[in-house]
Amino acid sequence: LLRDALTSWTEILDYEEARVEQKNVEMQMKTNGLAVSQQISGDQDSGGCLVGGVLVVHAKRLYDLVLDGNSQIRGASVKLLGKLLRQDLINPNDVMPFLLALQGDVGV
Repeated sequence: LLRDALTSWTEILDYEEARVEQKNVEMQMKTNGLAVSQQISGDQDSGGCLVGGVLVVHAKRLYDLVLDGNSQIRGASVKLLGKLLRQDLINPNDVMPFLLALQGDVGV
């Protein structure tokens, strides 16, 4: 159940990222007559960070799951943390000790 939850959160972030990228492409196509302030305000999406924000609040628990005894949970949590890192939602310095601890893990 925990692995499925982690996978679902990752899929939600993937969907959110694709939606934001599509919105950015549409904005680039429409920017011909807009002022810079209008372009910047159009880029701010109030719902875009909601899922990531919830995960950031519980980041410490995600860090602990990286060291879980079940290799499937470790793998799913590493994938989710990778997505959060790629979207700049968590600090790489906070994650680094846990990722370094996994270097010797051959089960993932």
